[in-house]
Amino acid sequence: MSAASVASVPLLPLARPPFDLAALIEQYAGQNYELHTQHINPANVRTLKTIGFDRCYTRAEGPYLWDVKGEKYLDLLAGYGVHGLGATIRECAACSGTF
Repeated sequence: MSAASVASVPLLPLARPPFDLAALIEQYAGQNYELHTQHINPANVRTLKTIGFDRCYTRAEGPYLWDVKGEKYLDLLAGYGVHGLGATIRECAACSGTF
């Protein structure tokens, strides 16, 4: 194949794999505070640990959260996810009905 014919071949955009939030949550389960400390806000993690809110929650319904042991908690930091994730992230909004 000549250089001229190679130059005329159109480049296709790289295919982006579908965003799978459930797989990411499963992959990093239990590492939430370590990851938050490394990549987002270490001071916030210290605060959450200080007030005893450093559990790994696996389920939420209304104002309640459940941890990995199945214990139920009243979420006194309601709306906290909005501060960490934002309210209009397309990927989060698209998959929010799957949980």
